[in-house]
Amino acid sequence: MQANLLVTSLRLVDNGDNDGFADPNETVQVYVTLRNNSGSDQNEIVVRMGSTDPTVACIPTPVVSFGSLLAGEVREAALPLVFQMANAARVDVSQDLLVTLDFAISGEDFGTTTKPQSVTLEADLNVSGGLLPTTYTEGFENAGFGSFTTQSLDLGRESLLGSDGHRCQYNDPDFVNSNSYGYTDCFLGAATTVQNAYDWHVHGLTSPDGGRAYLGNNSLHWGVHGGAASQDTSRLRQLDAIRTFLPVNLGWNGVTSDLTFKHQVALVDGGYLTGPDYGETVDRGIVQVQLATSAGQATGSWRKISPYENVYNAETYDRYANCLFDPTDDGSDEDDYFDPADPARRLGPSSTCRPEFAFSNLGRTFFSAPFSPTDVGDASDGPGLQGSRGPGTWVESKFSLARWRGRRVRFRFLATSIEIVDAPTWQVAQGWNPIQGDDGWYIDDVRVTNTLTSAAMVSIDTADRSGLPACGPVCASVTPSLVVFPAIARCGDTFTLDASGSTVDQCHGGALQYRFWWIWRALPPGGTLNAFYAALLQDWSENAILSYPAQTFEENIYRVDVRCSALPACGGSTTSEVTVEASCPVLLYFPRPILFESKSVLSWGTPGRISAVRGDLGDLRASGGYFSPSTYWNFKVSNRSSLEDVSIPAPGEGRYYLLRGSRYPAPGSCAGYSFSTGSPAEVPGAGGNRDEDIG
Repeated sequence: MQANLLVTSLRLVDNGDNDGFADPNETVQVYVTLRNNSGSDQNEIVVRMGSTDPTVACIPTPVVSFGSLLAGEVREAALPLVFQMANAARVDVSQDLLVTLDFAISGEDFGTTTKPQSVTLEADLNVSGGLLPTTYTEGFENAGFGSFTTQSLDLGRESLLGSDGHRCQYNDPDFVNSNSYGYTDCFLGAATTVQNAYDWHVHGLTSPDGGRAYLGNNSLHWGVHGGAASQDTSRLRQLDAIRTFLPVNLGWNGVTSDLTFKHQVALVDGGYLTGPDYGETVDRGIVQVQLATSAGQATGSWRKISPYENVYNAETYDRYANCLFDPTDDGSDEDDYFDPADPARRLGPSSTCRPEFAFSNLGRTFFSAPFSPTDVGDASDGPGLQGSRGPGTWVESKFSLARWRGRRVRFRFLATSIEIVDAPTWQVAQGWNPIQGDDGWYIDDVRVTNTLTSAAMVSIDTADRSGLPACGPVCASVTPSLVVFPAIARCGDTFTLDASGSTVDQCHGGALQYRFWWIWRALPPGGTLNAFYAALLQDWSENAILSYPAQTFEENIYRVDVRCSALPACGGSTTSEVTVEASCPVLLYFPRPILFESKSVLSWGTPGRISAVRGDLGDLRASGGYFSPSTYWNFKVSNRSSLEDVSIPAPGEGRYYLLRGSRYPAPGSCAGYSFSTGSPAEVPGAGGNRDEDIG
């Protein structure tokens, strides 16, 4: 079972200068604030903290009892978790020195949370000054973009050479193993200035639908108005951002800041295209921040941030030869992952390319759709919110800015879309309208909490703390063990994964923790486990034994990761294989138990791309077990681990729910993509010289 509990903030108390920043060698108490979004009371909550960052020397108190949380309640833990900072110091203020803390939360009726909980903090800093607490707000009700300004990232890149670096790695036309090798149309923009217009605009009373807004009359919109309200669409081959004109000054003295906004998102994804599954998208919207100096000068790369509420709902699709694009001012480009010794590698660092997630379908945009609190698209949390003007349903996404306490930051909204030969818009390419799938991205009521009217001063903490108490001996080696019984299983039989034989030389202040995987496809060289290659059966916990049903698949390989909770970097992994009898006649494609988290929420443990149907049991019986689109309802379920059905069955009606996982094609089986070996060849005129790109 899972529960929708969120870590909303952390309060740090240290034994050095107690300034809310973790500094070298300090012992830091971490008070966690949780919010219960599960819709029901949760009892006997336990919070476990881990980290694999080298900045964390040890975790003397990795587990605390939190107690109970009422439905909707937000509360700080009475007892702290504790970690010890390593002797790691900054070189300068702009350098990253990070502490990432991972939290595993369980309770009386649930074993984990619906979404992984992790918080990243900056370390080794001092902050002082800054005046007059306030809240930054922008509702786009005044002239122009208000406190925002334009940032067209595709302008002047309307050629193969001009777009070099701005493509996703798997769409690089210079790379022999990409989907788009030698593809001469793989570039941003369009043939004419009109077709490559900057599409962020203030949507107001003169817009075809008469205006839409969460507050007031206006909102921010990325999209194209084709005439009537039903003809909204979005432009192709675009990479457009809109950013704050001046930095926002974040507070620091006992507070942290959140960025929040209301939005309606209808960017083209797997709900409208053949190829991508539900939970996959080709057009994408994300949020990024960039630091600024005390003088307000931008510094460093644009960094993608992820919401903790109403999160990015879709992973980018990566199998089309049609090109997808990505910014390069985020510190990465399409060539960063290229390796002649490993030409099969396809996924690398980016902001929007696979395996990154983005917004594609939140709320409701359709011009004739009335407000509905349940019509939230693929929003992870809801609820649906009613606007002050116009159609549809809004949702609110929330981002923690706690990592940048006391800093000056700019932030931006970035939208990018696929290329379809020379079509300028989705409407020209597909002739869809009237539909909502390509309506674009509407944003309103943008807020940053706990800001300052004048900026604080940020500097490196240079105090000598070498005399503070250090970690004692914690952990030097873990020897993992995984025993499977029985080793040969019949189809559907339950077998046991037993890691209780794992040993550790020492784990003072902690305990051994275990994480189990089912690996269902071969990892790439140097690859890491994720939902593309494996199913997470159990996240980190102290439970060393897991029962599981036998599967028929290419391989039945299971893995356990074992670590010491007081020093999570001290760990190890091992695998074991289960043989399923060849007589097994069916593929048990959905390997996880389906449970009711509450009266209206089904959960299945591990996030994944899920297709689901709901139907009437009476119709199923009457048809002799046959069901057709007229007798069942399709759920559009994105990459998450639960779905909600708030409809109420009629008296005497019985419901059934069927779930299946989405399976990716085997490597090399998809048109436009090959895992052949050999050095990439340069195609004359196909986007620049690769040697120069990576030189």
